[in-house]
Amino acid sequence: MAVSTAVQYAVTNSALPNGAELSNLETADVLAEAKMKGIRAVFIIMVPLIAMCGFSCFFVPNAALLGDERQVVEREQPSRRE
Repeated sequence: MAVSTAVQYAVTNSALPNGAELSNLETADVLAEAKMKGIRAVFIIMVPLIAMCGFSCFFVPNAALLGDERQVVEREQPSRRE
């Protein structure tokens, strides 16, 4: 979250003009465009990171923990083979 905010802030500030006099309508457009550039930068950074984290979840082994109630119940009840 902190990284996303820092990236958005930096990109938004770099997209703003330095000391230019703008009318109110132009100012709103420039601010909206700068804000969208910041959001776009965060999106470009975060989507691959989220995809990498989601993909890496497939490599985490599934291990039963000691004290897991389902495992205890399965040991007590013999499996039925038909």
